[in-house]
Amino acid sequence: KRYNETLNLRAEHMALKPLRVKLRRLLKEYKVNRNEAVIIGDQVFTDVLVGNRMKIMTILVEPIKPKATIVEKIKRKLEKIVLYF
Repeated sequence: KRYNETLNLRAEHMALKPLRVKLRRLLKEYKVNRNEAVIIGDQVFTDVLVGNRMKIMTILVEPIKPKATIVEKIKRKLEKIVLYF
């Protein structure tokens, strides 16, 4: 949130990605077409997956801070394998 405020952008949290419900609602609310939108995120299995499912451009960035839980660590390892191929 603090990064988005600095850049004067709106961020949506708890979007339940890779579900498309909230993303569709946001596109409609902002009257934005899919080809005008971009998803910036640090997770392949959520951010990039929902973007691909919606045919929206995605930008994969490095995480700001490393994930601490075991589930997050496992997901990061799986993401590295996916990105390798």
